[in-house]
Amino acid sequence: MKLSSRLQCVADQVPSDACLIDIGTDHGLLPGILLHRNRIRKGIAIDVNKRPLQKAKLLRATLGLEPVAFATILANGLQGVSIPESSVVCIAGMGARTMIQILNAVTVEQFRNISNLILQPNQEVHRIRQWCWDNNWFLHQEQMVHENNKYYVVLHLHPTLGISSGDERDALVGPLFLKDKPQVWRNWIQSRVLFLHEMQKQLGGQFPASYQRELDCLHGIETV
Repeated sequence: MKLSSRLQCVADQVPSDACLIDIGTDHGLLPGILLHRNRIRKGIAIDVNKRPLQKAKLLRATLGLEPVAFATILANGLQGVSIPESSVVCIAGMGARTMIQILNAVTVEQFRNISNLILQPNQEVHRIRQWCWDNNWFLHQEQMVHENNKYYVVLHLHPTLGISSGDERDALVGPLFLKDKPQVWRNWIQSRVLFLHEMQKQLGGQFPASYQRELDCLHGIETV
């Protein structure tokens, strides 16, 4: 069984032998396959809906995994969830605002047991970077993958290791991307500039100020 390029990029950020908590689980694929590969010691699939958890249980049975190793929990984010010590929390495939709502509902006591956050927002990635810095987390790693004509960013946040703050440009394009300038990120910048120029033509005087600031920022680095 194979993960998509997007989920594999997420999986690559999960530390070995972790207890992985997957919020908004996609059929339990991420914890199920990482357990099957002996990459993690325990997987917990969480969803607010029953159907994804039913599919996660079916995957668990298909892979021959025990419920004690691969648990499923019906919950809204981490509300009411007991978190094992040194857990890695993953949230992938949601909008940034929904992710932030989930993260803001996590208690101080729960955060004490979270060693890493692996976040893959489908849009507005800058909001997650800013949340990271506003809430005393460090941007440890960031990766990008291009799949099905879309660009996905995976952010790895750590309590003590990484970049602890950044300006508006850093939040928009990623300070680690700015440093390393991977080709997929360069391609994204070119694509994003073209999109914003097209929006500017279509909207004219109604072009949002936030888009203009983003365009100005990207113009400064698109050919670097």
